[in-house]
Amino acid sequence: SRLINKSVEYVLVNKNFCAKEISKKYNVVTVLKDHKTIISDVNGNLYLNTTGNSGIAKGGSGDVLSGMIGSFLAQGYSAIDAVICAVYIHGMSGDECSQKFSDIAMTPSDLINNLPSVFLKFK
Repeated sequence: SRLINKSVEYVLVNKNFCAKEISKKYNVVTVLKDHKTIISDVNGNLYLNTTGNSGIAKGGSGDVLSGMIGSFLAQGYSAIDAVICAVYIHGMSGDECSQKFSDIAMTPSDLINNLPSVFLKFK
């Protein structure tokens, strides 16, 4: 909300518009985390990710996601592809951890430790 000078309530009601506005204003790929993550590219295209759960809405989980995005970028992925892949895999790991530990008990370390099994699904 601070990036576009709008209230949190406004952003929650206008998520798609706000994601596009941030991407266009700052010429970036935007990740708007919520129960369904919205991704916007600089051209105003929107992508909706449905993996993930409330267990990844805790301190440190965003750091894991940021590190994953950085890793994909370092491997040569475009910004939009890095974000789409990282958000999807991060959420998928969260979904698997939720089954193992519960949304309440899972930790960001659990997400990280579960990534190898998620990546094996894409062999």
